[in-house]
Amino acid sequence: MGRYAEFMVCAYLSKLGHTVHHIDAVGFDLILEYENVSYRVDVKSSKQTYIGPRKEMAVWNTNKSHWVQGAANKYQRWMTPADCDMLALFHSTFNTVVYYPVVKPIHDVRLPLSQVRNSDYGEASLRAAIIAKSKSGTTWR
Repeated sequence: MGRYAEFMVCAYLSKLGHTVHHIDAVGFDLILEYENVSYRVDVKSSKQTYIGPRKEMAVWNTNKSHWVQGAANKYQRWMTPADCDMLALFHSTFNTVVYYPVVKPIHDVRLPLSQVRNSDYGEASLRAAIIAKSKSGTTWR
């Protein structure tokens, strides 16, 4: 499912007229060229939804798995701005994407289901994520 999400996000970004490169590097999957600035994008896919009595939301786990030298198991850590500039949160049930800036360490992302359903190619959230990244001063160039 992860590889499918990466290619769908590439297709959506291309449809919006942006230059995107599928990289599959450590920490991120794509490089997005937006107004002469490069952004590292990590694609996360989910089909999880929570529908409760008071709220409906979609959930993505953003932990990073890492091997510790000499250890038998890998450990989970939170995603940080050192890993990527933004997340492309692809929801497989709705075939939509929402872009989310990584400006501080994050463990998981929970968004209102209405936002995910209405996102389509994610153009509005992409602009918002880029503005948030530029204001945070943590953009990788």
